[in-house]
Amino acid sequence: MDEEAQASVGREGKGRRLAAIMFTDIVGYTALAQTDEALALEVLEKHNKLLRPFFPKYRGREVTEKDDASSGAGMEYSLKIFVKVHL
Repeated sequence: MDEEAQASVGREGKGRRLAAIMFTDIVGYTALAQTDEALALEVLEKHNKLLRPFFPKYRGREVTEKDDASSGAGMEYSLKIFVKVHL
C-alpha cells in the first residue's frame, strides 16, 4: 500500500473516499408533464442521453432518476433537514 493510501485508512481500517454528489433538475418538468406528457418524456430522455455517458468516464453512478422535490415526502424530508441544520 502506498503512503497516500495508508494515510487514507482510518483507525478502524476503513479507507476514506472523496465523493462529489450532483443533482440535476429539469426546470418546469412537472408542469410540462401535466400538459404534454409525451414531450416531457422526450425532454427527460434527452437529459439522460446527455448525462449518462459521463458516469462511467468519471467512475460515477446514477442513484435515482425519479424523485420530485415537490412531492409530499420530499418536502417533508427537506424541511426536517433544514430545521435540524438551521435551528
